[in-house]
Amino acid sequence: MMRVVFVLGGVLALVPFATPVEAHTSSTFSAPSLRARPLVAPKVKEEALLQGKVAKVESAAKLESLARFETQVEQAPTTLVPKLSIANVVEATAFPPLPPALNPVTDYQPLDTAIGDWIQKQFVEPPTATPPPNQDQLALYFSCPLLILPARFFVKAPDGCTSTARAGSWIDTSENTMLNWAEKPESISDLDMTFSMPTGDSFGSVTGEFSLTNTKVDFIDCGLNVQYYMTEKVFHAPNEKNLNLCSRYQICDGTIYMKYEIWKQGGSMVAVSGMVPMFADEFTLVDTATGGALVDFARNSAWSPTEKCPGYEKQWTVTVKNGVLSDPALRWTLGMFIQTVSMRDEERNVEGIVRLSTTQAWTWGIAAIVIVVGGGLVWLAATLFDKFLRASVTLKCINIEDTFFPMTMYKNKSYT
Repeated sequence: MMRVVFVLGGVLALVPFATPVEAHTSSTFSAPSLRARPLVAPKVKEEALLQGKVAKVESAAKLESLARFETQVEQAPTTLVPKLSIANVVEATAFPPLPPALNPVTDYQPLDTAIGDWIQKQFVEPPTATPPPNQDQLALYFSCPLLILPARFFVKAPDGCTSTARAGSWIDTSENTMLNWAEKPESISDLDMTFSMPTGDSFGSVTGEFSLTNTKVDFIDCGLNVQYYMTEKVFHAPNEKNLNLCSRYQICDGTIYMKYEIWKQGGSMVAVSGMVPMFADEFTLVDTATGGALVDFARNSAWSPTEKCPGYEKQWTVTVKNGVLSDPALRWTLGMFIQTVSMRDEERNVEGIVRLSTTQAWTWGIAAIVIVVGGGLVWLAATLFDKFLRASVTLKCINIEDTFFPMTMYKNKSYT
């Protein structure tokens, strides 16, 4: 037979019935006693494992029921919540609805109210058929025209037939006009040109700044904002002889070089040239960011800027390569640059300096004549008035004063 015994720590053990167990004192379960009579533990482990398996089965059943519930929740149909918008309240119409008005039959009003309603309606503006423009549309409407130039185009230089109010255009390889330019007939600086689209819209202008030390020409957009500007420097090498300058332009006393730069307004330099001989038939601008060739300029048929009315068009060929200004929307800067060079080449002296352009001289001459002649006329009028009219005019003014403001010897202190 087997006897059930509870030992220290709550461990259940099965021992034979015949084995005597002393449970009256704690010395029964001392270490020597345990070493003498070892307990049988495997059966206890089997029962614990059995209970653990039962607990795992119950946990798996709970997890399965929870997953089945979540699946049912996920598969539940979605409830659509209707939106409340203007379409649920107002019926759509082709044009904006008219403002509310009184019906003369159903909404009968007193006479004064009807008259007031009629007067008030005369000052109510009808609703617009189209919505008002936003800020982006206004900015686009008042912005400058967008000029997209090809990688190769031609700039017409002045032909030398006129010395002021010169004009020309830019064309593409198909001879389509891309931009028109015209010199102002009066200018206080050495260069002042305007540019316009073929449609007549203003595109920009080129204006030379007044300076006694260097040459600076501004490239301005249609909003009168300076976007870029160019500088020109002149160098003289007396010990070098350029055959082209000597044979074609009779400049044999050394060589004159030009150096051009294009700057971003408020920024850094974007293009620069090397030492270009004066009246060179071709030269290149280099992009300052990459160091590569930005654009090539070449005269068609190697025409001379000093030749007057040659009977053919003087053109520059502009071939755009890679660089900051090679973007199609920024190539107009290169066109304005070579246009400025061609205009200044007509006014250069043998030293390479543009001291005073014809338009500038004409403008300052007219201003001087107006100042001198106007001042002389004013002085002459004052002299003639003082000599011939002063006495009579003074006497007439005194008579007028006596007539309208007579002098009185005595006036009462109070009036009744």
